[in-house]
Amino acid sequence: MDCTLTLLTDGTTPFFQVQNSGPEPLRIRAPALQQVSTTAPDAPAGAVPAAASGTAAPQLASPLEVMLSGATGCSAYDITNRLQERGIHVTAMTVHAQAERATTAPRVFTSVHLHYRITAPQADREAVASVVDMSVHAHCSALGILKHTARIGYTLDLTV
Repeated sequence: MDCTLTLLTDGTTPFFQVQNSGPEPLRIRAPALQQVSTTAPDAPAGAVPAAASGTAAPQLASPLEVMLSGATGCSAYDITNRLQERGIHVTAMTVHAQAERATTAPRVFTSVHLHYRITAPQADREAVASVVDMSVHAHCSALGILKHTARIGYTLDLTV
């Protein structure tokens, strides 16, 4: 199971975009992390993508894909806020998550690996690495829940 979360901007508002197996990405406004659209930037909060005229309903993410997306969003939000508190400006962030599940019921996550790509010009590498590590191992509530059944690991590519 894969999911990728990317920090983007539409020129005025930064937002996170989550891509799962569904055809349309989920957009989450940053830092408020409010779902603003899965189809168009001006759709109301909580909008669900409408099927194209004459077609079947859109393919939506499974509940566990949503859970994995939530964990990536939780960690990205946590990292972004903590870096901002330290005066470190993040200009780009992508979090890619890969997860494995148990083969028998309940098919819980057994391992989750997060790959962070962060661009933070003029940031201190050790400070960013410390914030990411603390998010993964202590601060992110969603990862805190997942660590009860899964090994959580991460890698970090930092561009300063």
